[in-house]
Amino acid sequence: MATYDVTETAGGGTTRMSVWFEGIEYLSPQGIGATGESKRGQFVRITLTVKNVGTKNASFCSDGKIKWESDSTAPQVVTTTEGVREGADLNTTYKSGQSLNGSFNLDVGAREGKVAYWQNLTDAQPSFVLSLSSG
Repeated sequence: MATYDVTETAGGGTTRMSVWFEGIEYLSPQGIGATGESKRGQFVRITLTVKNVGTKNASFCSDGKIKWESDSTAPQVVTTTEGVREGADLNTTYKSGQSLNGSFNLDVGAREGKVAYWQNLTDAQPSFVLSLSSG
């Protein structure tokens, strides 16, 4: 589980979000229902539970905010519109106490390295990081 601060959606201030990593699945283009091959090398589906554990409304949006990197590859944005997501659409505004479980697809360079979620791409550090297995 990872917990991080996020600016509330209305009026400034901060609140807290928690994320539980439920699963990682490496898939072929056919396995996710993609219209083409992976542009970087490997499709991966990440399943999460996202919960607002703070007291104010806050948003989660994976689109364009997830970067993948490895020891030999610099960070790059890897969200993709390819394929079918499973479960709830995680990209929404959460009221205090609300949570959703769902997945999103990424197009990463390899089955190794790490993916990092950036609530704000200008932040000094990512909100949370997930290490990928080469298995």
